[in-house]
Amino acid sequence: MEENIHALVGYGHHGKYERIQDLRCQACGKKFTVRRDTVLYQLKSHSERVALALALLAEGMDVSALERVTGIKEGTLRTWLMRAGMHAEKLHTRFFQESIYGHIQLDELWANLDRKSQEVWLWVATEATSKLIPVIELGPRTLTMAMGVVHALGCTMKPGCLPIFTTDGLKLYFNALTAHFGQWAQSDDPGKPVWRVAADLLYGQVKKIVRRRRLAKVEHTMLWGEQKVLKAGLQRIDLSGRINTAFV
Repeated sequence: MEENIHALVGYGHHGKYERIQDLRCQACGKKFTVRRDTVLYQLKSHSERVALALALLAEGMDVSALERVTGIKEGTLRTWLMRAGMHAEKLHTRFFQESIYGHIQLDELWANLDRKSQEVWLWVATEATSKLIPVIELGPRTLTMAMGVVHALGCTMKPGCLPIFTTDGLKLYFNALTAHFGQWAQSDDPGKPVWRVAADLLYGQVKKIVRRRRLAKVEHTMLWGEQKVLKAGLQRIDLSGRINTAFV
């Protein structure tokens, strides 16, 4: 594609409350706004007002409180929030590709929703050294969900990358991690390949034992690999070497 033919050029402005740049494609002749495929596309509100509202919502401000302060209707605020979420998801998918991680911590948090009869968990995968969050999902505490979280994590990783994993005491992670990191190999029985977990997979687990609503004991166990190898691997990336999920 030749830049001198397909380059975008300025093509005036539009907008009642602020000047919005328009562009024109020199190849097809189509005109479009710089806001196309963004949160602000086809919105008449001033961009600074939208940005402030979204920033306050991201900080945890209640929608009804924000409506009282700004005078923006709750339905409008929720629409902006939904559009921002959808756009953020697209950007996340676009940029989190072939990433290299050193240490992934996985955990899940019980989420309090308005519909209290529905039990929902927030699943989070965090890269401990960079504090990046490649995966965050909302769903039940099931094996299917654990499989989906680990699969989504694998889709963001560069082929051949195998970070050190640590999780809480949820047993579902063991099934998900050992099912995703490995390869099929030939068995003694022709035509029946067997799944072999990656030999260099390192997976440690933190078990918190609670008695009478108080933390009684914390156990650190290895579910795959040797603890001394895991410790050395964590220390190589400037971490303490202890099995934990402190960052997530």
